[in-house]
Parts: sequence; structure tokens; C-alpha cells
Amino acid sequence: MLSKGQGFTLIELLIVVLIITVLVAVAVPQYQKAVIKSRIFGYMPFVKSLVQAQEAYYLANGRYATYFEDLDVDFPKSCKLQDNKYKNMIYCNDSIIIDNGMAYSLPIGDIAIKYCPKGASLREDCSNKRRLVIRFYLRHADAESMQGKMRCESPADNLAKQICDAFNAQYRKN
Repeated sequence: MLSKGQGFTLIELLIVVLIITVLVAVAVPQYQKAVIKSRIFGYMPFVKSLVQAQEAYYLANGRYATYFEDLDVDFPKSCKLQDNKYKNMIYCNDSIIIDNGMAYSLPIGDIAIKYCPKGASLREDCSNKRRLVIRFYLRHADAESMQGKMRCESPADNLAKQICDAFNAQYRKN
């Protein structure tokens, strides 16, 4: 004989499913944000070494290097230099592009880490609305108010924008 207390009612099961759904709805965006942050911030030391190499190049030559290959830095194994005549961008396997802002007709004076969720292979491919860019402005940048500073930009209101807002709040004094 079965007693009445040996199982779950439909209401109890629905409550458990509801609780799990709420937990997943909260956890997934936080997980996605953590993945994006770890990918981007994993390249920050490399980009800082590029910035230091640009500053050393400036001291030696009176101008910044137009191409990354002119700098004395070792690239991470997961990255490769753009394979064309400009060689002003580095493409990494995990949806990261590192862009030398000195290679344009109007140099900005920055080096940028760009997160492109679809694994962009060209600059134009990186225009996805979830794009995130962290710019490291060089000490002699064209924009005097930004010289030596860092800034995060994201054009959309999403996870990338939340990451940028937190980054900019943390590095506001830089």
C-alpha cells in the first residue's frame, strides 16, 4: 500500500522548475559577462606592452610606429598579425582584434582591444552591436585630454555596455 506522503505534487514540481528557471535567468548573463571580461582582460598585459613599445619607439624616432611589426614585442601564440601590406591589426583566436590607431590617414594615437563576438576576420566584421572596445591612448595622442588614459566604449545597451560602464568607473582617474 502506498501512503499519501510518498511523492511530489504537481504544484511542488512547478515551484522547483520556477526556482531553477529564475536561477538560470540570473546566472547566464553573469556567466556571459565573465567570459567576455576574461577574454578581453587576458590581453591587457600584452596591449600594455604594445603601448610601452610605442612610447619607446616615440622616444627613439620622434613619432609612433605605424605598424606593429616595427615594435619589439612578442605576440601571444593565439594571435597573428594581419596578413596584408598594412600589418596594423592583430587577430586572436578568441574573438579579439588588437588595432593600432596609428595606421590611418588621421592617427588617433591609441591602441585598441576590440571584442567581436562572431570571430571577426576583417575590421568591417567587427561592427556587431555587441562590440566592445578598450582604447589605450598614447602619451602624445592627438586628443590631448585623453593622453595616457584608457577608455572602454560599447555602442549598444547590453552586456558589453555593462562591462564598459564598470571599467570606466574603475579607471576614471586614469
